[in-house]
Amino acid sequence: MINLVKRNNGKAITTSLIIAEVFEKRHNNVIRDIVKLKVSDSFRASNFEIMFISRELPNGGHKKDKYYNISREGFVILVMGYTGKKAMKFKESYIGAFNLMETELLRIETSKEAKYFDKKSKLMKQKHLLDIEIKQLKQKISTTNTGKELQQTINKLDKTKNKLVNMEKYNFKHVFTPNLFPDEIENF
Repeated sequence: MINLVKRNNGKAITTSLIIAEVFEKRHNNVIRDIVKLKVSDSFRASNFEIMFISRELPNGGHKKDKYYNISREGFVILVMGYTGKKAMKFKESYIGAFNLMETELLRIETSKEAKYFDKKSKLMKQKHLLDIEIKQLKQKISTTNTGKELQQTINKLDKTKNKLVNMEKYNFKHVFTPNLFPDEIENF
């Protein structure tokens, strides 16, 4: 079996020669199909790199034959226009792979949403506890007689209020923003 993809300078590519062999087409017809693609010049330049291969002739001379290095995007554009059993098999496989990817993305998104609502619930509980603590500290201030104890309670109240303010800023910036699931919520 022929491998459709090879590595070239760290990128996954295929070639017009490989496509011709896999899809049982004449190479000059694959070249023709590439030339006839109605794509923008920038897409063609980014996805179809003209190359030459030298082959030896029977008389001892050499001839340079043109072929293309083709990116994944170029490959899909080219092959989606093909018909026949091999092309249809590829298209079915491509759709299957796309569906698997979509399922995996949905699973990931669902997992993120579950984490989001779990964190949101925990943060709401923390806010409620801080609100209670602030209320208790305010009551303690009104009943405290000594200056030192009063100052300690006021300092604790200030720290608790700061925690609450920071938590609310974080909530509105990160947690309560729809469709935003920051990694830093894990460390909050």
